[in-house]
Amino acid sequence: MSCRGSLGGILQRDEDFCLRNPTVIRVSPPYLSTLQLGCKEDAGRVLASCNWEEEQGQGVAASLRMAEEDAVLSTDPECSRAPPAETPTVKELEELLNTGRPSCNHVDEVWPNLFLGDLVTAHNRFGLWKMGFSHILNAAHGMVFCKGSHGFYGPTIEYYGVPAYDLPDFDLSPYFYPAAEFIHKALSIQGAKILVHCAVGISRSSTLVLAYLMIYHHLPLIEAIEAVKKHRWIFPNRGFQKQLRNLDMQLRQH
Repeated sequence: MSCRGSLGGILQRDEDFCLRNPTVIRVSPPYLSTLQLGCKEDAGRVLASCNWEEEQGQGVAASLRMAEEDAVLSTDPECSRAPPAETPTVKELEELLNTGRPSCNHVDEVWPNLFLGDLVTAHNRFGLWKMGFSHILNAAHGMVFCKGSHGFYGPTIEYYGVPAYDLPDFDLSPYFYPAAEFIHKALSIQGAKILVHCAVGISRSSTLVLAYLMIYHHLPLIEAIEAVKKHRWIFPNRGFQKQLRNLDMQLRQH
């Protein structure tokens, strides 16, 4: 899958902010379901910009790249090279986040057995079963458009919900350690796979994945972002970036 045009900066706002004017975006096969987002303007800029046509051979090439990168991670999972000397500024973070080609995949494996995705993936219970997911972390728990809950998934999937809003003034940091622990425990189980998602899989969920990599794999913030961006385009809102900077500074003191 590919995406045309730059999405930089459009997710500085809440994915839920425009829910006063809901719209339903139809998603092409093989995802025969609907994705309800905040407003037509934001949803259109995220999903309508995507080129949903299949490109022959691209899936095979992506799989090969992923296998090569996983092999590197397996030999050096904590990226033991020397960390950056200082915590980056918000401006430096935004410049880094704006690099690379935006991805419009519904779900991507960003770390071995750790996947970042959107509501289309999270609401497709048959697809989750087919992909072998055993754990789900929902960073949009309780939102009006989100079905995720213990009851929705049943006993075959371990569920953890974080009731976060994608607003710059929402404090996501109290969930950094509990969410990271949930991810860590899931990945400690042989054969387990975990999906971390929010509405679009770009801001809230990516922030929690970055926090996990920083806490449990001791990656500096810059390296955590680079590790995830190899597989998926992400853009935590500015408030979340500041909270990740604070976490980076705290972890450097230990």
